[in-house]
Amino acid sequence: SRLGRNVETFTQLGPTVFPILFAAIAGQALKNTARYVAEGGAQVGTLELLMASQTVWGTFESQVLMRKLTAVGAHLFILWALSPIGGQASLRILGKSTATITNISSLAYLPTGMMNVEQYNTASFASGDSANEGQATNTLYNAALLAPAKDKSGSQDIWGNIRIPWIEQLNGSTADSDGWMAIPAADMKSPDNFTSLVGLPVVGLPDTANASSFSMQSAYLSLDCTEQYNASYDGSWWRTHLGVVWNSTGGNGTFQQPYEDPSVFTSFYLDSGYESSVYIRNCSVSQIYVESYVNCTSGACAVTKMRPSMEYGALNPNLTVLEQNTQLYNMFRQMGFSLDQGHQADVQPTTLYIQGLPAPYVSHGQSLPNSILDVPYDTFNVRLGSLLNTYWQLGISPQSFTGGLGSPEKYLSDNSTDIFVQNLFNGVPANATVFTYYEIYVCNYVWLAILIACSVVLLLTGIVGLILKAFCRSPEMMGYVASMTYDNPHMKLPPGGSALGAMERARLLRRVRVRIGDVEKNSDVGHVAFAYIEHLESKDTDDTVGKLRRDKRYL
Repeated sequence: SRLGRNVETFTQLGPTVFPILFAAIAGQALKNTARYVAEGGAQVGTLELLMASQTVWGTFESQVLMRKLTAVGAHLFILWALSPIGGQASLRILGKSTATITNISSLAYLPTGMMNVEQYNTASFASGDSANEGQATNTLYNAALLAPAKDKSGSQDIWGNIRIPWIEQLNGSTADSDGWMAIPAADMKSPDNFTSLVGLPVVGLPDTANASSFSMQSAYLSLDCTEQYNASYDGSWWRTHLGVVWNSTGGNGTFQQPYEDPSVFTSFYLDSGYESSVYIRNCSVSQIYVESYVNCTSGACAVTKMRPSMEYGALNPNLTVLEQNTQLYNMFRQMGFSLDQGHQADVQPTTLYIQGLPAPYVSHGQSLPNSILDVPYDTFNVRLGSLLNTYWQLGISPQSFTGGLGSPEKYLSDNSTDIFVQNLFNGVPANATVFTYYEIYVCNYVWLAILIACSVVLLLTGIVGLILKAFCRSPEMMGYVASMTYDNPHMKLPPGGSALGAMERARLLRRVRVRIGDVEKNSDVGHVAFAYIEHLESKDTDDTVGKLRRDKRYL
């Protein structure tokens, strides 16, 4: 606030203003004390200490020159030490700190797996007629593969959606009493640490919040590809694409119904790039439900701990989103067209990603990885699973991944028909704890107490000085040049004026010329005195007061 800034400015002036006020008040009080003490009779040393101690340095210097530390001198030291201490205290009484406002904000996020059956049944793979959504899904899939390695390894995807780690990779973590396992942020440096190249869209996180936290439920596909085969390739009926293996019997048809073996819906293959053989792995698919705790700081969000889902943990992990034949067929059919080449033969970037090429769409300047045959078992499971999760999540609601989703209320509507008509997702509700930090002024009470103590001492010193001044009857002559003119036989002045104060006497004598000189200039041994002279520029022969010489002795 403006008031706070003004107060802050004033406190910065404290180290300058406080010593000035202290010197003015304490110095005058000490002069009044010396005057009062002198009226009653006092030692010259005491009076000299009182008159010389007008500043911090003067107090120290007078003690050194007197060559003796007295009780009066010690107390003067303590008094003047309060001057810099009080100045520093005034600078330090006001500080800044951070206060926190905590609020609860409503969120909505994309459901995955079987968390929302209506959403599952209306995903883009539920109908093969949704060409626009298919193109959108493929475009986003390509964008995720094209993303820089740094973005592939981040806790958020290139659009800011929150990525979910593999809970299987946390086996070494110790769960707390609630089952949460901490995510070691330092270890989350690879795309293989996350279940998908894209995250889950979350609607409702306030842009103005400094920090927020919430938990979210999600599901992902986990692969266990144990068996591997090398099959011959005759080129007459194999199709080199990522898709369901069908028993094709009709000429140039890519897919031909009817099919006889129901297990074909759980089979797909990748072209290995070899002309004479096909590399096949038999994969078991399970669906893992997890709960993730998300922390966001200044817009950057990351999952910081996970546990198996308490809400969906009772669901059979063997019942996956791939059980529905139409969705399975459409997913693999569209994924074969993900390069938008107009044919299904070129799936090499997907294969290269599984092999470990950082930028699978750019082969120039990169060392080609080993054959897909050499990809380790665990790595193959993670990378293929990540790609399948990526494509499946994008296909749920491809319009929801690139941002601009608005408020969470329209994703939590009771009328689910309106949601799907607007191409939105039927969101899962969540509550986020939102922290907003703001700067406040705080008082340092230790320094405030020191400042008050110094100020009280200064106030009492000033009051005592005023009281003593009121009791004084003598003129104020101590510590002034004019004081040396009182009853001085070497001053040619008219009689009287002894009751005048030193400053009043100085005003009257302001044009009188004086010199500290030798009043016995004609003698072999001189005498130093404060004396009157006729002319400032007079020579020794022209005046009775001579100038002091180094080659002459003086009494």
